[in-house]
Amino acid sequence: MGGLLELTDITVRYGADIHPVRDLTMSVQEGGTVALVGSNGAGKTTLLRALSGTLRFHRGTVSAGGVTLAGDRIDRLDPAEIVRRGIAHVPEGRRIFKEMTVEENLLVGSLALGARKDRRTLLDEMLDLFPVLRKKRRTGAALLSGGEQQMLAIGRSLMSRPRLLMLDEPSLGLAPTAISMVGDVIARIAERGTTVLLAEQNIALARRLATQVLVLRLGRVEWRGAPGEMDDSGVVRDLYLGGTGREREAEAGS
Repeated sequence: MGGLLELTDITVRYGADIHPVRDLTMSVQEGGTVALVGSNGAGKTTLLRALSGTLRFHRGTVSAGGVTLAGDRIDRLDPAEIVRRGIAHVPEGRRIFKEMTVEENLLVGSLALGARKDRRTLLDEMLDLFPVLRKKRRTGAALLSGGEQQMLAIGRSLMSRPRLLMLDEPSLGLAPTAISMVGDVIARIAERGTTVLLAEQNIALARRLATQVLVLRLGRVEWRGAPGEMDDSGVVRDLYLGGTGREREAEAGS
């Protein structure tokens, strides 16, 4: 049975000969939380850009393979249409509109919905999901803490009512307390039925939230399995020590 999101032999190219993602095949089941983990340069951010249609803004292209959402091909669509189809992307670094208030930021995320009445109803839902944002709805986004800004970025993406929410390094630059709060929010989102694709270097956060973990290395899936299987596989040790068993064997034989 196919997943909500299916990637088949995806290759991404920058320029003539840079391939940060190579022959990648994966499936994201509806209602699950899939964590993509790996070091810098593993291909996590590039993969999310390819799925959201924003790769073209970084002079990249999906040069091979295909992506389907609920059975429909989406890898040739523009970003706005991908949002309308049900994918929302929270990029690394939050990228909120700091000159706007919290409420204004949230409403921007609902522009694809059209009807103003629906937007206001959804705004109330988001403020219920993020009580700290309700208290600061008239506050300028620039005045929020890092954790609050991350919650705002996530809330803004949820305003498009996505079936799949993609998060790129949501813990980046946050204090441990803020990481815990953001983790709580992501868990609540998943419990509400939204499928989550999480790109994250924080292994503890990924293990806490994921139903499935994929380890990326140089644009390929190096390992996949349940969070509880990571220790036995040695994947956590490999990630922290900065190499895989195959890499070390190759180095020893060279």
